[in-house]
Amino acid sequence: MRSSTPNQWYAELVAVPASDVTDGSGLSDGQIATGTIGFTSTGQLDPATTTIFSATDPSIAIGASDAATPAAGAVNWSSSLGVAAQTISLNLTGSSSGTGGITQLDSANSQSITTNGTAFGSLSSIAVSDSGLVTAVYSNGVSQNLAQVAIATFPNPDGMSAVNDNAYQVSQSSGSYTLDTPGQGGAGSIDPFNLEGSTVDLSSQLTSLITSQSAYSASSKIITTADQMMQDLLQIIQ
Repeated sequence: MRSSTPNQWYAELVAVPASDVTDGSGLSDGQIATGTIGFTSTGQLDPATTTIFSATDPSIAIGASDAATPAAGAVNWSSSLGVAAQTISLNLTGSSSGTGGITQLDSANSQSITTNGTAFGSLSSIAVSDSGLVTAVYSNGVSQNLAQVAIATFPNPDGMSAVNDNAYQVSQSSGSYTLDTPGQGGAGSIDPFNLEGSTVDLSSQLTSLITSQSAYSASSKIITTADQMMQDLLQIIQ
């Protein structure tokens, strides 16, 4: 939008989609920078009257996804992207020969962009290690540690109170719990990507018991029959 000052324009830099960045107030309106862009009387960029970028170092600094809340006027990448901090340098004045760059003139202009940062990525999976680290894996190959799973240990585990579904809770006999890192301080380790089930299936065990009982009865009859045949054979010999 053009300002009331000659050769100056109001400018706003936004991210598309807006949810890719967050500002110091925690909002995701997509706004990265605002200010003015000034031009000389010949239509060339005038760094002295340009406020949206630094006159000496025109660049855009965006904090990492896992960085602390940015200060007022600064932005970070959204936590869902898993992107490291980046500084995007801008060449708004063009080459030394006067070609390229941004101008106020109504003429054809082409720009080239060179990137050397990490591509945008979306959350693809969650992994849990045997040490309890919960890691987010993004489609751009970046991995980000999100949390640490802790294991509770008790002075007297046998004193815990049983509740439903094979679960136990703290009691006066068990003592207060202590949270430890898996595999340290006497805590057990975590076995990721495994589903724990009951060690006894009543229906299958009952079926196996009936099968074993039938087999035992059949074996007993075989022994009895063999013994009877042996007695008959001995009587014939006598």
